[in-house]
Amino acid sequence: MNKGDFMFMKKGNLVSSEDAEKPLLESPEGKRYEVTHVVAYVWENLDGKTSLDSINNKIKEISSPDESIDFSQFSHTIADELLKVDLITPVQV
Repeated sequence: MNKGDFMFMKKGNLVSSEDAEKPLLESPEGKRYEVTHVVAYVWENLDGKTSLDSINNKIKEISSPDESIDFSQFSHTIADELLKVDLITPVQV
């Protein structure tokens, strides 16, 4: 699948847990996944309208002024993993 032809829509829920230090994402089937805050941020922004490149740029702006870090595929990699566990679905544009 060419990600350039698709946006992604989050599926499932962000589950808050009082004793968990990391966010939990719950798939529509009820499976829970402990994720980093960055993964939760990417997932939260997958609204079917926001491109992965746009999310990359937002992360780059807020996380590091170091220009040597390559963020070009950052959210693409996260989207690949979220897709594998049914936490996002592609939406053709």
